[in-house]
Amino acid sequence: MLARQPGRPRRGRAVQDFRTIIFPLLWAMFLGGCAGGDSGATPLPTESRSVVITGVVSVKGSSPQAVLVITTRESGSYEIIGEITRDLAKNYQGAVVTLEGRVIREPAHPRLGCFMAKGIRSEEPF
Repeated sequence: MLARQPGRPRRGRAVQDFRTIIFPLLWAMFLGGCAGGDSGATPLPTESRSVVITGVVSVKGSSPQAVLVITTRESGSYEIIGEITRDLAKNYQGAVVTLEGRVIREPAHPRLGCFMAKGIRSEEPF
């Protein structure tokens, strides 16, 4: 048997643990991820549909990642994008409004849907 060379550390318990426990565990997680499980990512549809939605407009988050959101009773919450977002954030925050536009992405809990607003149809009292 060869003697240990000075200045060279001996392989200890940590290396044995990695080889016998951690490496197979990481390998199994990798293979499980490659097996085609649901990753939660949904591609954007090629064609969005035009709709009218009614809900409460609010700002979620803090600057610089604050988003304007409309929360509906039926279908969940949508991030509002488009040219009228500044007007909505300034004048309609907390109000129940009816917006017309296109659904870009449907909401899937906890992810927000995406709604491109074209115009405001009506405002209801809060």
